[in-house]
Amino acid sequence: MSPKWFFYEPGAPSVVQPQVQFDGTLVATTSANRFDITGYSITGTDASYFQQYTGSTPLRRNSFGDQMQFLFSLSSSSPWVNAADFLANVTVQNLVLEIGGNLLAPTSFDVVSSGTTSTMRSRYFGSQTYITNYWSNLSAGDSFQFKMFYV
Repeated sequence: MSPKWFFYEPGAPSVVQPQVQFDGTLVATTSANRFDITGYSITGTDASYFQQYTGSTPLRRNSFGDQMQFLFSLSSSSPWVNAADFLANVTVQNLVLEIGGNLLAPTSFDVVSSGTTSTMRSRYFGSQTYITNYWSNLSAGDSFQFKMFYV
């Protein structure tokens, strides 16, 4: 077999950065289908446009076990009037959710608004078996990371 040669342009390939990234730690609640998150840090090119969800339990699993949600909000410095305005003016290209070092691999995802408020829900859909198994491996103290990419 003859050797193969690959030529690359000089310099490192560019790394795509998320527009927003939330990092934190899971905190147990009295509900088997919800976690609080503490120790938030929000980074990314548009980090100042977002803030943590001010309601309780931003990480949730529905009662059917086939969907997980992470709730977050737009900040007052956001160029969008509310979550619906955000969704009308950007295209979400990818959502990444990693908890306890385990990447969630949903069959599909979306971001929806909560009416005319600044609250948004990132939703991850999968089989009941997959989502339930993923959720059952979560525990208080696990690292949490959410990334959103949009144009």
